[in-house]
Amino acid sequence: MIEVKNAKKTYGEGPTRVEALAGVSMKLDPGAFSFIVGPSGSGKTTLLDILGALMHPTSGEVYIDGKRLSDFDDYQLALFRRDRIGFVFQSFNLLPALTAIENVLVPVYPEGVTEESRQKAAKLLMELGLADRINHRPAELSGGERQRVAVARALINDPVVVLADEPTGNLDSRTGNMLFAYMRNLNKEHGVTFVVVTHDTEYITKDDHVFLIKDGKITKHDHEKILKGHGRKKRPRGIHASRTST
Repeated sequence: MIEVKNAKKTYGEGPTRVEALAGVSMKLDPGAFSFIVGPSGSGKTTLLDILGALMHPTSGEVYIDGKRLSDFDDYQLALFRRDRIGFVFQSFNLLPALTAIENVLVPVYPEGVTEESRQKAAKLLMELGLADRINHRPAELSGGERQRVAVARALINDPVVVLADEPTGNLDSRTGNMLFAYMRNLNKEHGVTFVVVTHDTEYITKDDHVFLIKDGKITKHDHEKILKGHGRKKRPRGIHASRTST
């Protein structure tokens, strides 16, 4: 499903040169549920962007669903991203003038919205607990609600892989648990492959694939140590968290 061969990514030149990835290799089977974890600045988001064909590695190769991404031109890559990859961005990237259901339908617009696609978008929002928020715009939604709209948008085209960058970063524990339960059900029942970048290790299980990245490299790690909450960020508690996140 996903294979990365010695991917490197550098920014800038000379004294300003930064090596974000220093030769990353990884392989994931179809239907895997995987996490990329590591400290800030370790290259997690850069790796996710390369997996999603949002940027090219400086060197190395990436294969998704049997396709070598470097063989595609920009137009082909755009179609591949739209039809095969779902993205959940930490910053949501919702269009403020559109309602929740219209935001979910954005990937469908180039081919034209049909009654079937509209019903599918509504069903996704209902499954994510947003039945009464379908016609609300992003400014009328909480952070947690906006994140769930972003998840529905990622799923509208039935992607083979979903890439999620800190999907629980704006959620309280209850909503985060609900979101992960929903994603794991899609993984189990429909074989959707998930790759999740996170600081929040409490959602990792013993059966998940975990890639620990540090200084731009995949490193060996103690899976049990991660399961016990090594590096787990502290969640906000109290009334303020619930008001802003659910």
